[in-house]
Amino acid sequence: MPESYTIDVDRDAGVINVNYRGEITADDIQAAVERSWRLATDTRLFRFLNDFQRARVPLSGFDILSILEPWNTIGINKETRSAIVVSNFGQLLEYAQLHQSLAAAHTGNVKLFVDRDRAQEWLTLP
Repeated sequence: MPESYTIDVDRDAGVINVNYRGEITADDIQAAVERSWRLATDTRLFRFLNDFQRARVPLSGFDILSILEPWNTIGINKETRSAIVVSNFGQLLEYAQLHQSLAAAHTGNVKLFVDRDRAQEWLTLP
């Protein structure tokens, strides 16, 4: 079975891209977060573009809370930014809005986008 996400590094932009596709679970997201954080530690790049536009995420509100846990335990700091890109409709947008609101209480460096180019632009701001 193919992985539900891919991770690559855009060194020119200083961004780690996490691209989700197909049906994904909270476990898939947690695994991607942990892998991308290890990559960030190795590369010293702490800006993440999480693209869910090609994903189906049948998650509950509780699952959204559990997704925040790995970010809370790895020690996100003020230099870390995470952009979440979703389609402009559906339940995934609602979940992403919840995630952004909850994450704001912890770091304030998570932002929701419906346009990948705008997300990339925000991530590359000084």
